[in-house]
Amino acid sequence: MKFNRVVLLFFLVGTTVLLAAGNGYKLFQQGLAKERAEADLRGAIQIYEQVVQESTADRKLASQALYRIGECQRALGDAEAKKSYERIVREYVEQEAVVALARQRLSEGRPLDGAQGDRVVWSGEDVLHEGGSVSPDGRYVSYTDWFFTGNLMLHDLASGKTRSLTPNKDWQGEGESNGSTFSPDGKRVAYGWQYYEPRGIELRIVDIEGGSDPQPLSVFQSSDIPSMGASDWSRDGQWIAVVITRKDRTRQIGLIRVKDGFLRVLKTVGWRGPNKLFFSPDGKYLAYDLPTSETASERDVYVIAVDGSGESLAVVHRAHDAVIGWSADGAQLLFSSNRTGTVGIWSVAVSNGKPQGAPSLLKPDTGWVSALGTTDSQAVYASKDTSTRALRLAPIDLETGKLTGPAVVESYGSDRPDWTRDGQYLAYRTQQPNGAPPPALSIRSLASGEVRHLPTGLQYFTNPRWSPDGRWLVAGGRDMKGKGAIRKLDPETGATSFLAPGVQGPEVSPDGKRIYYWDGKNYIALNIDSGETRIVFTEPENAQLGWGEGTVPGR
Repeated sequence: MKFNRVVLLFFLVGTTVLLAAGNGYKLFQQGLAKERAEADLRGAIQIYEQVVQESTADRKLASQALYRIGECQRALGDAEAKKSYERIVREYVEQEAVVALARQRLSEGRPLDGAQGDRVVWSGEDVLHEGGSVSPDGRYVSYTDWFFTGNLMLHDLASGKTRSLTPNKDWQGEGESNGSTFSPDGKRVAYGWQYYEPRGIELRIVDIEGGSDPQPLSVFQSSDIPSMGASDWSRDGQWIAVVITRKDRTRQIGLIRVKDGFLRVLKTVGWRGPNKLFFSPDGKYLAYDLPTSETASERDVYVIAVDGSGESLAVVHRAHDAVIGWSADGAQLLFSSNRTGTVGIWSVAVSNGKPQGAPSLLKPDTGWVSALGTTDSQAVYASKDTSTRALRLAPIDLETGKLTGPAVVESYGSDRPDWTRDGQYLAYRTQQPNGAPPPALSIRSLASGEVRHLPTGLQYFTNPRWSPDGRWLVAGGRDMKGKGAIRKLDPETGATSFLAPGVQGPEVSPDGKRIYYWDGKNYIALNIDSGETRIVFTEPENAQLGWGEGTVPGR
């Protein structure tokens, strides 16, 4: 199955500059309102031109206003946009972040993608953002290639070229990268490196201009930590924020000092979070999100002092809230939320690590995005899954290979289907429309078309499987506490029960008396009635078995 992703750029310049005093900033706010709220691009241009004229002493604001003029002209199809971008490059050389954006516009030569100043900067099946970040100037994106090599990758958004910063070939290497972040000057990337054998991790730093075979600097090593990802780099260049996963599957929020590899653990949390850490611009705080409880799918946003002096709950709501980053002055914390029923980008004012007032909506209807960070010019970069994954059911003449009726489409990322033996019901995993985990087990009646969505008690699961008589199902994955679990489900009542501590599978024997599952080391047969187990197969030493590979006896 192929997946398509896009990297999006959200222009949220006004979230910070509007916090400062002065007529220029007030005018800039009025221009943003004209451009975005009223969609009056020509009126916005007039206001931005006034900002440029009156902000000769504030060259940063003037360059931002001139860039907005170019964006409005570009959206109108006005050839004058090119002159606006060229003027930025020519007259505001010291405003490197805005100049980089203007140069990128000049190199594109194509109309604006998206609306309200937002655009797609990278799209395709190779957009594999996991564990990545955007450089401070918005030119590069780093990420881990989880599909093919495990390498740390670098994509140049200006040239469209992608290259590897680590030497793996087709997963044949010493390990894999895990999480990455750019240095404040954008010239280096810090990343976690997880070894295959022996197990252990490193925090490495690599120069992105180090040639075809860049040699990394090892900052921190440990054989006791199975996994660690680099998440953010402080503006003073002294600390790298990391997410550590311990052998008991708990996670820790940590800081590693660049000069000597000293590790400071700030907090220990559950296995489901945090996913991303963001330094405040002054380096005093880290922002992150966590589940509201051990069994909840909703998340809240926290801010913790890096000196360990305190922590505050910055965003609390009965919704799925995920941190995106900070404004350039640290006065606003950005996050995504589905609190209104659809997902948008929000901000909340923060002072001394504590929230000030209620959050405000900055950008509605963005869909779920994975944050890559905020650039110096206050552009928010994020990636989004745009795959059209769906189950399509249609009657077919097996002799001619032609459809005999219309197709029924079940979308929202539906996959992993299994039919009952009589072909009357189809079970499959469904990611619900709001995008928030956990997925549901969906059951469709072929006769009536009715679809029921049942909770499983699992944070994620793999292949749901019917019993031979269709009276129950099994599904396996990890529960809300991170423990492997095979669960039995009643399709009529929705009741679930624990069967075994497996992490993969399961499969059901043809007589319905046994299930087969993987516990991470052994393939096991479980007698459902007696509870007795036996090992069917043990993973050989140093073997790396893929998910879902192989067959099951009698299946």
